Amino acid sequence: MDLTRRFFLLGTTALGLLAAEEALAASRRRSQGRRSSPSRSRRGRGGKAEKSATAPEPPKKPAGQTLRIPELVTLKDGETYTLTVKRGEATFMPEKPVPVTGYNGGYLGPAFKFVRGTAPVLRLVNELDRATNVHWHGLIAPGAAGGGPLPVLEPGASADIRMTVDQNAATLWYHAQMPGWQAIDLTAGLAGLALVEDPATASLGLPSDWGVDDIPLLIQDREFDDAGNPVYARTADVVEHGFRGRRILVNGTLDAVAAVPQRLVRLRIVNGSSARVYRIYFADERAFKLIATDGGFLPTPVDADTVGIAPGERIEILVDFADGGTALMSTPDDHELRAGTRTVKVADVLTAPFRICAFHTERDGKPSAKFPAKLAPAPVADPASAVRRRRFVLQLGGAVALSASSAHSATAGSEAAPEEMPVMAINGKTYDPTRIDEEVALGTTEIWDIVAPEMSYPFHLQGAQFRVLSEDGGIPKIWNRGVKDTVLVENSTSLLVTFTKPAGRDAPYLYHCQILEHADAGMIGTFTVT
Repeated sequence: MDLTRRFFLLGTTALGLLAAEEALAASRRRSQGRRSSPSRSRRGRGGKAEKSATAPEPPKKPAGQTLRIPELVTLKDGETYTLTVKRGEATFMPEKPVPVTGYNGGYLGPAFKFVRGTAPVLRLVNELDRATNVHWHGLIAPGAAGGGPLPVLEPGASADIRMTVDQNAATLWYHAQMPGWQAIDLTAGLAGLALVEDPATASLGLPSDWGVDDIPLLIQDREFDDAGNPVYARTADVVEHGFRGRRILVNGTLDAVAAVPQRLVRLRIVNGSSARVYRIYFADERAFKLIATDGGFLPTPVDADTVGIAPGERIEILVDFADGGTALMSTPDDHELRAGTRTVKVADVLTAPFRICAFHTERDGKPSAKFPAKLAPAPVADPASAVRRRRFVLQLGGAVALSASSAHSATAGSEAAPEEMPVMAINGKTYDPTRIDEEVALGTTEIWDIVAPEMSYPFHLQGAQFRVLSEDGGIPKIWNRGVKDTVLVENSTSLLVTFTKPAGRDAPYLYHCQILEHADAGMIGTFTVT
C-alpha cells in the first residue's frame, strides 16, 4: 500500500477526531493552569485550615482487582535457577481462567534480582513446540552471556546462561525475542521483571520493601474476548502502526488497585506494551520525584508531574501518599504519520485519559523514607570522546504478501486474512540474522544519529548504554537525561553510546525499533563489539 493510499484512509478516520483531541488538550492545559497544592486548597481566606463540622469519612477502596506483585527471586553468585517456557493458565477476568504461554507456566515470569559483582546461572528450558529464547532488556552483558537474544532453544532443549552482572542499580525486564513472534509472545505472557542491586547505592535510604513501598508496575495494553482470552491479530494496520488495546494490565492484573502505605513509595514503572506510549500523571495532579531511568539513578531527583514512557523504557519515581490515595493515569497515544510536508494524526482507540492503576492508602505505623538530596553520579556526556559517527534511518518500506498462517495470532480464530503487510527497514535493509550490519571497537564511544522520517519509533540498543545528546536538535526531555538503552525518536535523536562488553559474530547484539510489530517486520540491525 503506497503512502498516498495510506494518507487517504487515515485522513477519513482521523480528521473527525481532531476537534475532540484539541478540546481534550485545551482542557488539560486549563487544568494545569489552575493547579494548586492540596494544602492550599484546604485553607480559608486567612491562611488557617478550615474546620469541618463533621469528621471526614475514610476514602473508599477504588473498584478493581488487587494488583498482583510478582515473586522476587534473588539470584546468588554461582547458583542455578531454572526458568521454563511452557503453557499455563491465568485469570484476567474473575472466574474466567484461560490458557497462556509464560515463564514457569503463568502469565509473566518471576521478578529476578541480580546483585552487582555476582555471576548467577539461568537455566532456560523450552517446553513449547517451537523455538524460543529470552532477551534481558537492559542487562549490560556480553552477547553470548545474556546481553543479546541467544541462545535459541529448539523444542525440548535447555541451556545454561552465566549472567555476569556488572552495572549500576537499575530496573530491567525480560521477554522472548524470536523474529516474527515478538509481539504475539508478549501478548501470550512471555515477559517478566528484573532489577539490579548495587551495594554502592544501597545506603540511599530509598523505599525497598518489595510489594509494600517498593512496587513494580509492568504496564501492558490488551484486548479480550468474552471468554477472557487476550486477543491479537496481525493485520496490515497493526504491523504499520503497532498494536494498541483498550484494556490495561499491570503485572497481569486487569483494572489494578494497589494498597500502599501512607508515606513515601517507590514505583518501578516498565512499559511492557508492544507499541503504546504512556504519558503518565496522577489523577489529582500531585507532583512526584523522578529518580531513575533505564540505566539507573539520576544524579539528583527531578520534580515532575508528567512523564512519557515508550515501549521498553523504564523509570522509577518517588510518590508521597501521606495525603491519601490517587490513580496513575495516561493520556491517549495519538501519533503522526508523515510524508514530506504532509502529516496525518492517527487517533488512538482510547479517546480520553484512562486509568493505569488506582492506589488506596493504609497506615502501617512504619516511619517514612525521606526524599534524598542526591542519588548517584552520572558519567559525563562528552561528545568529543566519540571516535566515530553513524547514522541510522528507521523506515517504513514497501509491502509483501503475507498469508494468514504467517500472520501469527494470539487465539484461535483471530488470524488476519491474507493481505499485503508493510516491511520495515533500517538504512534500507530488513533484518537478516546471517548479516552483520555494523562493527564496533570494544571500549570505544560513538555518536549514533537516529532518524525517524515517517513516524515516532522507540529505538533500543542491546549490550550498551547511551546518553541522549539532543532531540530534534534541542535539549533532551527531563526523562531522557539519564543513562538509557531505549529512547523514543520523534524525528531525530543523537546518542552518545559507550561499548563496554564484547559481542562476536556468533552472538551479535541487535539494535531495533521497540514497537515489536516493526521489529517482527524487519526493523532490526545487528552489530558486533570486538
